[in-house]
Amino acid sequence: MLWPMNRHGQWRDVEANEADALKAELKRELCQEHALYGVEAAPWRIAWPDMDVAFTLSDGRVALVHLTFNRETSPNWPVFKIFASKAEALPRLALLAKGEAYE
Repeated sequence: MLWPMNRHGQWRDVEANEADALKAELKRELCQEHALYGVEAAPWRIAWPDMDVAFTLSDGRVALVHLTFNRETSPNWPVFKIFASKAEALPRLALLAKGEAYE
């Protein structure tokens, strides 16, 4: 599946003063049926103004999430993609920063 957004935001590390708010926003957006519901996630990288955040999961995987800033009731939102590791995620984030899609 292609990442559904054609983004051009520049990725940067999440700053300490942003981390709690991003973690809380992800939790607020996830309904109980969402695949990430209840998963421990820490924000790692962010691309603004695109609202895309890469979260590291407790098992070392990375979830790339497009935050909606809405309380969602469908398990289809927010959209996300899972990577096995930060090493796997980094090249994909670079492609997104250039506005290129990938599978």
